[in-house]
Amino acid sequence: MAKLKIVKDFSQGDSFKIKILHNPTKDLTGSSIVFTLKKHENSTTDILKITHAVGDDADDIATNGLAYLSVASGDTESIPAGKYFGTLKRIIGTDVFTIMRSGKDNVELVEVFENVNA
Repeated sequence: MAKLKIVKDFSQGDSFKIKILHNPTKDLTGSSIVFTLKKHENSTTDILKITHAVGDDADDIATNGLAYLSVASGDTESIPAGKYFGTLKRIIGTDVFTIMRSGKDNVELVEVFENVNA
């Protein structure tokens, strides 16, 4: 069985979008998606934290459970090369639901590579 990835491994300075599609369909209206990277699962320090209000991306279809969280190149340029524990969470009001987490649930760690062009 192949392992899942929260995002593809990336190099410092890369930008990318994370596609979130609930199956079965979950209405994401009024929710936020949060993507975090930490050095270790229990770390209190976020290496990267991006919060996306569902509906802010033109391609989001909240009622169909579809959202796209964008990570800009400026967000990744200073992340040190290495492997990270990542999570994707959905927040609706005060309810927090973990969608995916690295190192658990058959999900691989996220690897960040040094930008050799910098």
